Amino acid sequence: MQVPYQVVAYFSVELDSYKLFIEMSERNWIEESERYTSSILEDDEPTLYRFNYRNDLASKLNDEFPQYQRKSYLIMLVSIFEDFMNQLCRSVEADLDIKASFTDFTGSGIERAKQYLSKLSSLSLPVSGKKMETD
Repeated sequence: MQVPYQVVAYFSVELDSYKLFIEMSERNWIEESERYTSSILEDDEPTLYRFNYRNDLASKLNDEFPQYQRKSYLIMLVSIFEDFMNQLCRSVEADLDIKASFTDFTGSGIERAKQYLSKLSSLSLPVSGKKMETD
């Protein structure tokens, strides 16, 4: 079992990988849009075949499809964070030899992990749902 600081370090590395994934995906949308635009301007059979001779994909490739992808990034990020919080709870439980499991708490996902960590560990979680005041 990893100790809590290892879980946090691993999560930090995973976030960097996720950021790279998003950057590469965004570049892919730009490249796909450019390929589509050039296929309309050129008589290139393999490229045209790739898009099934559709001439109405420009707005979908430039606006609609990337927005779907960006929404899915958010869903993925929440899922990754929830998994991190669960791993952190398991790690704290083992490290502090706590007899209660985070699954014993009510609620689900991130909220349950927050409850567990704030009640049974010395971790301070600045995620109360309230905006923090800035100087």
